[in-house]
Amino acid sequence: AGLATLLIALCRKTLQRNFVVSIIILTVSAFLGHYLLRFVPSTIFLKYVSAFFYGSTTWSYFPLFPWLAYPLVGIAFYQIKEKFNITKLQNGALRMLILIVFLFFMASTIFYAVRVSSNLQSYYHHGIVFTIWTFMFLSFYSYFVNETNNIIGQSVFIRYIKWLGQHVTVIYILQWILIGNIATSIYKTISSPFYLAFSFIGIVTVSSTLCFVYLKIRRSNKETPAS
Repeated sequence: AGLATLLIALCRKTLQRNFVVSIIILTVSAFLGHYLLRFVPSTIFLKYVSAFFYGSTTWSYFPLFPWLAYPLVGIAFYQIKEKFNITKLQNGALRMLILIVFLFFMASTIFYAVRVSSNLQSYYHHGIVFTIWTFMFLSFYSYFVNETNNIIGQSVFIRYIKWLGQHVTVIYILQWILIGNIATSIYKTISSPFYLAFSFIGIVTVSSTLCFVYLKIRRSNKETPAS
């Protein structure tokens, strides 16, 4: 993720000029992610270095290739939205057609996607086929999230989800502190789906409450003038 951020920052001016550049780079990145695995360095030092770029070791979880593709596809989505008029996609009949296509797409490919994503090595170092699947899924996902926001974006639940997204870093840290400490005591001791669901709701509730308190304290400290 760090390398991807640095590389995108270096190429920012070029990426801003044309969304086609983003698409070309993300396609190359997706291809290299799996292709480069056939070139495993012979020395430990080179293995360590290459692990950051294409995952030549088992502990390389999110190497630059193919994972650079995903922030780039976000950039490309934004550029396409700005360049083309997509309001026509909000037509009622077209919305229903897109939903049907999405359901058919998921029904015909879900077993493949689960097979790849449930195998950590194939997931972390997937090739261009799974990348294309993810792009298609994200396209549908982004569309329906946008439509949901347009229709019921002011409901309490959706506003809460958006609040979580706005403060996702704080929420992420808090929930991992909770999970990391609790898991050492109850690891694999809960098998009931009911208790698992209850635990999930509990963790989210506590994390949200702590995040709210943290934000209130931080805001209060900012508003308090320095003595």
